[in-house]
Amino acid sequence: MYHKNELLNSHKQKSTIRNRKEMEVHHHPKVEKKKFKEYFLEFLMIFIAVTLGFFAESYREYLNDRSKEKEYIQSFIQDLASDTSQIDNLLGGYARKHKAMDTLLSELKKPASLNHPDLLYKYLMYNKNVSFLQPADGTLEQLKNGGLRLIRNHAISDSIIAYSLKIKVILIHQNDLDISFHHLSDISSEIFDENQEDDFLYDRSILPQPERTFLLTKDPAKINVLFNEESKMLYAEKFHEFFLNDLKATATRYVIYLKKEYHIK
Repeated sequence: MYHKNELLNSHKQKSTIRNRKEMEVHHHPKVEKKKFKEYFLEFLMIFIAVTLGFFAESYREYLNDRSKEKEYIQSFIQDLASDTSQIDNLLGGYARKHKAMDTLLSELKKPASLNHPDLLYKYLMYNKNVSFLQPADGTLEQLKNGGLRLIRNHAISDSIIAYSLKIKVILIHQNDLDISFHHLSDISSEIFDENQEDDFLYDRSILPQPERTFLLTKDPAKINVLFNEESKMLYAEKFHEFFLNDLKATATRYVIYLKKEYHIK
């Protein structure tokens, strides 16, 4: 009897443990598997967020580039205006100088003019100075060093490059003129006494006036060399005037065009 009860109790204990385990198993939360549609929607949302961020950054960069582009153009317009103003001054100086050079050449053809060397010296004084264009090329240099990529309009970027090339031609020609100028100065110094130069620049009428010696020589050969070199210089400078007038016309045209394209007043 005792043995029978013991077996019964053991069976009950086992049944209780089994039921408890089954209860524990049945009480675990049920995890449902995500459907493909849910995964796709999550991916789509992430993709849209990243794409919008990319477009926003690209748009900010676009606005920044457009702002820089307009700044470059405004600065370039100012440089063009500066070049134009400087060219006007140079052309005015060349007009006065060339008038004197024409007179000097005309007088050098007359042997009697050597009897009035002071007049020849006066006209020669205009050759004692030479003025060249100093282009405002700060913006051009910035554009050539990477800024040109910001110019969307290819016609405008091509125009900027063309203007830069015109400047380069003028600078090369000015260098040649400078060499010719010094060569002409060396020749004239063999004929005219340059110590008299101060008397033309400063009023010294209150001082005792020593006898002036304007001519160091009347050698026809040297006079002829001076005439030839003076003629070459005059021709070269008039040719240079053509370059300057062309650059001025180009700059004026570009200012009007750029202001219209970029709505600049």
